[in-house]
Amino acid sequence: MKPDETPMFDPNLLKEVDWSQNTATFSPAISPAYPGEGLVLRPLCTADLNRGFLKVLGQLTETGVVNPEQFMKSFEHMKKSGDYYVTVVEDVALGRIVATATLIVEHKFIHSCAKAYKPYILPMSSYQLQLSLNVACNRASSLNTVIFSERKSGRRGRQ
Repeated sequence: MKPDETPMFDPNLLKEVDWSQNTATFSPAISPAYPGEGLVLRPLCTADLNRGFLKVLGQLTETGVVNPEQFMKSFEHMKKSGDYYVTVVEDVALGRIVATATLIVEHKFIHSCAKAYKPYILPMSSYQLQLSLNVACNRASSLNTVIFSERKSGRRGRQ
């Protein structure tokens, strides 16, 4: 299996999030449709391994040596689980990932077996920090509680 452009989750979920609830303001203004000049906000795909995705993660922690087979195996596991929403910001002129945010749905035994939504944000620069903070503010609603618990468990977010 070769890295490709297949997204981890349905990109339309990013369009369905109600971004009007964001209380943060930025100058210049940014949005999911326009995250900045030459930038695209989208789900992670396996081809991002070759676009510096692990370098961005390496700013937080030691990533170790990850070969393409390991990366793709983890990617497929996360995608199939339906509990990982890894979003990236790509600088399209450079063809590089410059920031990433991950939303993980954590299943609990407490609170009547509730789900907890855990966002993780990794920016690369101060400009991407602005964008990532915006994503984080919007992710606080946890992708609008993962688009209302994926339309009451129709699990439509997976492809």
